[in-house]
Amino acid sequence: MPENNQNLTQQQFKEGLAEFTDEVLLPAVEKIIDDKLEEKLEEKIAPIHQRLNAIEEELADIKQRLDRIDKRSDEDVTATYQEIAKLKQRVCELENQVKMLKAESA
Repeated sequence: MPENNQNLTQQQFKEGLAEFTDEVLLPAVEKIIDDKLEEKLEEKIAPIHQRLNAIEEELADIKQRLDRIDKRSDEDVTATYQEIAKLKQRVCELENQVKMLKAESA
């Protein structure tokens, strides 16, 4: 009979060890591995995030510059049309003066 009690104790020990492994040991090891993986991943991703932020800032700056150029272009076009209108008016005035001079000399 003592042998049977010893087997039962060994069986209980194995079950207890399996339960401890499942409930305590494996989750702890999993957490350690997850933490290390997350740390390594963060080390790899951090420079990428920094560069991405720098690129986003550069793009925002480029967009602002393009907006200013576009605004200046619009202002230049408007000024050019105004200048063309003034020149047309001046040409009309000069044509009228030429007609009057021709009429007076005829």
